[in-house]
Amino acid sequence: MGVILGLVGCGEPTPSSVAGFGALFWDADKAWQVGGGVVAVSRTAHGELVEVDGPRRCSGRAVAGAPAGARLVLPQGATPAEPLPRTALMAETVETAVAHLHASLPTPDRYSPPTTGPLRGVAPGTVAKVRRDKAPPVLVASGTRDCHAVVALLDREATEMLASVVLSEWCGGATVHPPEDLDGDGLRELALLSEDRVELLRMVEKPPGLEPLGGWRCID
Repeated sequence: MGVILGLVGCGEPTPSSVAGFGALFWDADKAWQVGGGVVAVSRTAHGELVEVDGPRRCSGRAVAGAPAGARLVLPQGATPAEPLPRTALMAETVETAVAHLHASLPTPDRYSPPTTGPLRGVAPGTVAKVRRDKAPPVLVASGTRDCHAVVALLDREATEMLASVVLSEWCGGATVHPPEDLDGDGLRELALLSEDRVELLRMVEKPPGLEPLGGWRCID
C-alpha cells in the first residue's frame, strides 16, 4: 500500500492542507522561517521565534530562538506537546523495516547502490515505535534511495507494511519528526525532513494510515 508524490514548490504549501503550519531551514546555526506562527519544535524541545536582521532565504525571514534541529513551526496559538519517550528497537526489527522500505521504493537501476545485505541499498533515516490509544503500537520508518524517499507505517514487529508514502526528487537524507498532535485538533501529524525539504503528513489511527498534507522546499 503506498502513495507516490512529486515535487512541492519552494516555500509554498499545498493549498489549505498545511494552513497555519510553517517550516525552518538552516545554514549552520542560522535559521529561516517560511510560514507558521511563532513557536518552532524539535523532537525534544520548543522555542519562540524572533525575527532578526539578515538576508531572506528559502522565501523566508531570518529568525532566532529555535531549538537545535527544529524544522516545524506550529500554527499561531498552538501549544507544544510534551516530548514522547523513545523506545530502543532491536537491530533485527530495524533491518526488517528497511527491507519493507526497499520494497516500497522504485526498482533500482544499474546506477543504484548494491541491493544486497540488510540495508538493500536503502539509506535508512528513522525507525521508531509509535504508541496508540487502545490499540497496538506501530513503527514509523523512513529511508532514501536513488533520489526517492519513503515514510512508512509498519506493525510493531515490522512484519507487515500498513501504509507508505514515496516522494520523488528527494536526494538528501530523510528523518521523521514523530507523530504528535501539533495543532491541537486531536489528530497526530508527522513530518519527513531533509536539509532542504519538509513534508507534513497526518497519521490516521484506525486503520493505521498516512495522509499527505503538503510541504515546503528550499532551493536557493
